Amino acid sequence: MLQADPRWYKTLDGHGPASETWRDPFVFADPDGDGWHMLVAARDKDAPRLSDGVLAHARSHDMRNWEVGPPLAGPAGFGQVEVPQICVIDGQPLLSFTCHPLEQSEHQQAGGRYCTWTVPGDSVVGPWDLRQARPFVSEPTLFAAPLVRQRDGSWAYLGFRNQEPEKILSLHIVDPIPVALTGGALVARSGGTIGG
Repeated sequence: MLQADPRWYKTLDGHGPASETWRDPFVFADPDGDGWHMLVAARDKDAPRLSDGVLAHARSHDMRNWEVGPPLAGPAGFGQVEVPQICVIDGQPLLSFTCHPLEQSEHQQAGGRYCTWTVPGDSVVGPWDLRQARPFVSEPTLFAAPLVRQRDGSWAYLGFRNQEPEKILSLHIVDPIPVALTGGALVARSGGTIGG
């Protein structure tokens, strides 16, 4: 069992009402063939609430035994780094994640209320600078949306529209949103079909 290491991550012991937030694992092969990496949504043990979301990291050589290490992305105005995913689009490594606007610091919300974010990086293994996160402005309420590869090689977001801003306590499944990388950020593009 993989557990949050209290050297780096907030645990349920002694941290009051805040949840441990140790979830949403994303596993991918090491690009140099040296085993596997796992990303986990976690919280920094010392950062203030709503700025404590980090990207925990673990390594394995056999997909059975995992060793937890320090985060690949440190605190930067997000209370959670949910549904983390790494992909490469047009040669650019990108980290994509979700953070509900109510889980963001006031400073982070000052630029608008967005749910889905991407961070460009130099490598799929990070580190990732969450201060460089860019919102998916094409659909501000897109939530818990992984990127999927289409048959034509392009990418699309699949996820939910958070209807809370409309006073509806529900998440609505959206049609796939084809995306393109423009100026280092993902934007919606017209056309493209999933599995088509």
